[in-house]
Amino acid sequence: MHTQRLERWLGAQRLADLSRSMQGWYGPPIPLLDCPGGVKIHGDGNFSGPFERGVFFSAMDALDAAVRSALRRAGKMNPNVLPAGFTSISDALARASGVPRHA
Repeated sequence: MHTQRLERWLGAQRLADLSRSMQGWYGPPIPLLDCPGGVKIHGDGNFSGPFERGVFFSAMDALDAAVRSALRRAGKMNPNVLPAGFTSISDALARASGVPRHA
């Protein structure tokens, strides 16, 4: 387990809070759902499991890169404007059938 990677991914404060809150836990290790790779936290506050992320990116950096990549693929670089759908049901049906709609 690379603790530095996990710290970069989640943040030092969050990691410390998680570790502190698990002190004295008597049950089985608990998987962290917001960590890719199956990381678990144990009753002594230690972490285990494979974690291949966090080498260069934090979770927010990875989310930002994924959004920018999706917008770039869609041909839209303005993150403030997202496609909202169709103006009417007939417009949606016309586009789905491939028939050009005449105004």
